[in-house]
Formats: sequence, C-alpha cells, structure tokens
Amino acid sequence: MQSQRNEFLEPRKYEVIDGKIVMLKIASPNHTSCKCNILTIFMNYLKGKQPKVFSNSDIYLSDNINLMPDIMVVCNREIIDRNKGVMGAPDLVAEIVSPLTVKYDRGRKKDIYAEYGVKEYWIVDTMNRTIEVFLQDNGALILNNTHSLLSDWEMEELLPDERADFLQTEFSPTIFPDLKVSLHDVFDDLL
Repeated sequence: MQSQRNEFLEPRKYEVIDGKIVMLKIASPNHTSCKCNILTIFMNYLKGKQPKVFSNSDIYLSDNINLMPDIMVVCNREIIDRNKGVMGAPDLVAEIVSPLTVKYDRGRKKDIYAEYGVKEYWIVDTMNRTIEVFLQDNGALILNNTHSLLSDWEMEELLPDERADFLQTEFSPTIFPDLKVSLHDVFDDLL
C-alpha cells in the first residue's frame, strides 16, 4: 500500500533524451531552495506580464526529446499546451547542477537547448555559488559571463584590484534587461 501511495503522490521523474529515458535524481535541500529562489525572482518580475515562468514542467522538442528543466521562461504563450507542457524551445532555461546531473546539464542537454533555439541558458552551481550564462549564437550556446558570489573570507583573500570583478552581485537576463537578478537572492538561505 505504501508504494502505491508514493507512486500516486510523486510525479514522473525522468526525461527523454535521444529516445532514451534518463532518470532524474532526487534534489538536495540546497537545490530545492535555490530553485524556489529563482522561481520567486521571475514570478515577481513577470506578474501581470505576458511571459510565463515554469518549474519542473515538460518541454517537448521532438518525438525523441522531452526535457524537464529546473526553471524555464516562455515569452511566446502559443507554444504552451495547458495539459502537456511547452511544445517548443523556451526563451530561458536554468538548470541547477549537482554531481549527479552535471554531465547532462553541461553536455547533451546544453547541446539540445542550443540546437532547438533556447536564447539564454543558465548553469547554476549552489556549491560554488556561481551562475554561468550562455547565450545563443547560430545554433550554439556560448559562455557569455560567470557570476560568482564569494564569501567574506574569499573576498579577503583577493587583491584589491581583483575584488572589483566580484563586487558586482547583480546581472540582467538578456531577454529582460530591466530585471536585476541578485546573486544574494538566488543563493539566499542555502545550507
């Protein structure tokens, strides 16, 4: 009886990549907190606007590719199917990496997002408190910037001229240049 109850309560936890099922791993507390933080940033910004933000919703890119990113933003509501998910490439995707998912997030999934036209891709690392921002460039996602939130002791270890690079703790997504994403908000209250 217990296993039936768990199956009923827990949604599907896999993606389809190149026609093969890839099981998703259970998220750590930091992963979940960071995802909620990013989701909150976008939900607050997009309130009353046309684009939609989703967490753990399906993206259908082809018969052989069905992904479930941590966060995605869709500007074109016409590709949203209220029963299935997103039927095409979202504009922005954020994946929060872990040792178990980093291979796919930096590898095949990044390549898929590039091929299908995702405009901006974030790789969020809760352990190192970094966000790598990749931008679409002719079918490839190219690293545009890495945003890092250093601890006080890490800042003290830097030379004064090196600190300037790490004092900037806000950035804007290219699709929303007026949105200021604070690294302090993204990595707030992590263990």
